[in-house]
Amino acid sequence: NDKRPTGALHYRRCLAVVAYYVGVCGGRVQPEIVDGVYCFSDEDWMIMSIAARYCLMPAKYIQKVYILTQMYREEGGADKDRSFFHSLVDHLIYQANVPEWVVISRLHEHAFYSEEFADVIPKRSIEELVAEYRQNELYDDALVA
Repeated sequence: NDKRPTGALHYRRCLAVVAYYVGVCGGRVQPEIVDGVYCFSDEDWMIMSIAARYCLMPAKYIQKVYILTQMYREEGGADKDRSFFHSLVDHLIYQANVPEWVVISRLHEHAFYSEEFADVIPKRSIEELVAEYRQNELYDDALVA
């Protein structure tokens, strides 16, 4: 009966691993320790979330799924009636097992530095990306169940 989107637990576990190895062991962020619990700032979480999404969906992986989606559509695949963007998002959700907003955030990040994707994936400003992170990434849940 959990209302979290499919793959949210998997993404949270990946985020916890990145938080520990990048944030704590790697020294990239400086968490506070309060009563034996690591406390990260919102900015720390954003940095670690970007790193987690990059680990789950590196640029070459996105490129591979992008090409496979094009090939599938050209061969008359079942998603021919859907937009290319939505087909790509669905394929990445299936492959990475993460919620839709995680994939869309990663594609916006990818479009930020890849001109090739600018026609398919809407490019966002840094301010819009940060607003998207704040809207979607609520950190009041436990990271690992």
